[in-house]
Amino acid sequence: MSSAKQHVVERRAGPSGSAAPGWWVVAARELTDLWLGGKGPVILVLFSVLLGLVCFVFATNVELALFTPKELMWMLLQMAYMAGAVIGIGMGADCFSGERDRETLEGLLLTPTRRTQIVVGKFLAAFSLWPACAAISVLYFVKLTPDNEILMITLLWGGVCGTLLAVGMTGLGMIVSALSNSNKVSMSVSLAIFLIFLLPAQFRGAAQKGAVGKFVQWANPLAAVDEFTEKLIVNLRTLQEYGNYL
Repeated sequence: MSSAKQHVVERRAGPSGSAAPGWWVVAARELTDLWLGGKGPVILVLFSVLLGLVCFVFATNVELALFTPKELMWMLLQMAYMAGAVIGIGMGADCFSGERDRETLEGLLLTPTRRTQIVVGKFLAAFSLWPACAAISVLYFVKLTPDNEILMITLLWGGVCGTLLAVGMTGLGMIVSALSNSNKVSMSVSLAIFLIFLLPAQFRGAAQKGAVGKFVQWANPLAAVDEFTEKLIVNLRTLQEYGNYL
């Protein structure tokens, strides 16, 4: 019995100086499963199709032709970072509860590294979809934006806000996953949380007036990103005026 316990302790001990860091070992394994296993490419194809459909609607809808290029780019940016947020929270929600359902969680926990490094490795793998989604989005923005100034503002602040949103949503999904007994519960709770953030973000006009409305908008990550990007991209306001929404 003592030798078995000693063996478990040795497996959980940190790697030697010549070995790769534990977080890198976990991340490399998860990235291989995600991208070579086919899940990542399928998500990217669906993301690309979604943006393609949005662009098609923008190009063919007569009513949308009344919007300025800045407004169209902002609406396309909205779709990009909201889709990225959904992907992030979904990937995060699968990190631990998914391992539990697949009966691979025990093997993961026996990885010879600290738990924090396991979390970091899982996070990096789950987050890796956002840079790929952002790269696909850039191609659409470059193709559709007639004004270089609008393009640069959209890429700059869209990249910053989209990355912050993806980081937060992925981390939130991982927290839910760690606290859930099954992957179904984790996914359901994560989707419910995302909808709670999404619905107030769609409110316009009087719903955003007053101190309470402003606070709710500021505290809601989706609403705050919407407000920040709209003011800087469409209305050309300054970072000093709306930097607190970041």
